[in-house]
Amino acid sequence: ELLDCLLYNSKTEKENFIVYGLTPEEIKSAIIEKHPDIVGISVHSTTQSKHAELVAQIVKEVDPKIITVLGGPDPSVRYSYFLQNKNCDFCVVGDGEETFLEFIQNFPIASSTKIIKGLAYKKNANIIYEPRLFDTCLDYLPFPAYDLIDLDKYLNNPNFYRIRSQINKQSTT
Repeated sequence: ELLDCLLYNSKTEKENFIVYGLTPEEIKSAIIEKHPDIVGISVHSTTQSKHAELVAQIVKEVDPKIITVLGGPDPSVRYSYFLQNKNCDFCVVGDGEETFLEFIQNFPIASSTKIIKGLAYKKNANIIYEPRLFDTCLDYLPFPAYDLIDLDKYLNNPNFYRIRSQINKQSTT
């Protein structure tokens, strides 16, 4: 199930800035209600990293056994930084379509012993990471399951922005 914290129009003013999306209390309530096994946290930029760390902290406060997985552009380049945080269990490095799927398919084994390419984690004091080869052909990926989300909530939401777009090119021969 998807919980997009920015999808909701909450607006909280803190000191000299405004935070949009769910409040920490609302995030905590959602985690308690859903009680997930795994929480994936997207971190699109370094400016969002503290919010991602806060979400991971909230998850672990609710239940330390819930697995936290950070992904996106920032953890892809700073996975060592994020894995120093006791609330971050794994980082998906690079495109996550195959890596995260493989992680989910091998859960809970993947959370302890299996090496998954593109997944970084901490074992004892060491960072374990084996790169996944970058595939320039995305044609094998299925189209997003738009039926699982309410697109109107995104398209009519002032907080929504597009991070990654995919252009479907058809070759003619």
